[in-house]
Amino acid sequence: MISAAYGATTNLELCMSGPLTRVLFICLAFTGLSGCGGGGGSSSGSTGAVVPPPPPPPPPSTEFTVRGVAFKGLLQGANVYVYSADELFDDNPVAIGSSSTSSATGNFSVIVDTAGKTIGDDIVVAVVMKNAMMECDAPRGCSSGIDFGDDFELPKEEIANESRLGDPFFMAAVLPTPTVGTRRDMTVNIFTHMQTVYYNSLLSSTSFPNESELFSRAQTRVANIFGLTDQNFSELGFLDITGSLNADVSSNTMRAAFLSGGIQGAIGESSVSIDRVYFDFLSDFVNQDGEMLLNEGTRDRTDRVSLQDIYDNAIAIEDVNSSSSNLFGNVLQSLKDDKVRIDAAPSFSQTQNGGF
Repeated sequence: MISAAYGATTNLELCMSGPLTRVLFICLAFTGLSGCGGGGGSSSGSTGAVVPPPPPPPPPSTEFTVRGVAFKGLLQGANVYVYSADELFDDNPVAIGSSSTSSATGNFSVIVDTAGKTIGDDIVVAVVMKNAMMECDAPRGCSSGIDFGDDFELPKEEIANESRLGDPFFMAAVLPTPTVGTRRDMTVNIFTHMQTVYYNSLLSSTSFPNESELFSRAQTRVANIFGLTDQNFSELGFLDITGSLNADVSSNTMRAAFLSGGIQGAIGESSVSIDRVYFDFLSDFVNQDGEMLLNEGTRDRTDRVSLQDIYDNAIAIEDVNSSSSNLFGNVLQSLKDDKVRIDAAPSFSQTQNGGF
């Protein structure tokens, strides 16, 4: 036992004095109390709390999202499918994602998991119109009792495995495959569809296609026909032509909304069902190598859709929509100016490279 005579002698001093054997003995004796030369620590022998290893990082994302709105007018409750463009154009479409448009807003969101799938450079988003509801954007109505702005029930039919797109009553848009972990916002509309069907026609008729060049060619053709900005039409904004047109949108977006309603009005002039006239309208466009009939002379055939029909119906929207913004007036006047040129073209003539 250490006596009080040591006074304030420190552990270190004790360890440093006396023969080597005594030094080792004292140092060992003090190890459990304060350590050789250390301060007055705890006698518990604790070495501190155990720190758990950090959790492993989450696995990399394998998903991307396609979000947007479908309109010809606004499509509600329509089924939406996403495909790899390579498969769709090989006539063997297998959907890699699916969803449906909102029954109120026409919006949709599709999550595509790429794990275990081979997806090319482009995807196709297709909206099946059978069994859906459409907001009527035709100025003279869509059928008996269905006026401009009313909801219009599209043909109903039980379709076996509709994702194979055996029925041609759908709209599609082609866009670059999004990077995993990202979201692509876009629209599906009649202009994306016309671009898609003409692009597919060009691919089918070319031995060694340059896909990018042909896609751009199809895009330019549709832009020329309708006087729209030469762009990927999946980037067109949506404007409800049946509502207030005083919104802050581009003239291109508003013009597209007018013409979309004009196309619906022209299709609706026939007594044949909307899906049949829609098919014939697109078939004529493709079979004429991406050209359209300008006018029908003095004989307006209801079984044919001409630019004269489309522009006439687009301009008629001013009779059912009382908007009065400067943009509304400017776009309307540009459509009227184009209609004068269409009327003056030789009877039954067609566009040339989309122009007139």
